[in-house]
Amino acid sequence: MQIEAHVTLPHTGGRKLTVTETGTPGLWISAARTSRQGNMLMALSGKVHPNGGAFGIEWSDVRITIIGANVAVDVGGCAGG
Repeated sequence: MQIEAHVTLPHTGGRKLTVTETGTPGLWISAARTSRQGNMLMALSGKVHPNGGAFGIEWSDVRITIIGANVAVDVGGCAGG
């Protein structure tokens, strides 16, 4: 399973590091692959539950932190889908 985020964000300087947290205990989230098209930043992360089974995400608990060379931006909550 994957989480794909699209965030409208001007350039924050240099390369980007994107960290995704879900609030779901035990959930493993991979490092995000981050790309940009104009002011739209896209981040794609894999997610795996430790028991290997199905699981749900409370989308309002998702938090994405985008770290650039000049500034960090914290995005809390998102619309699932």
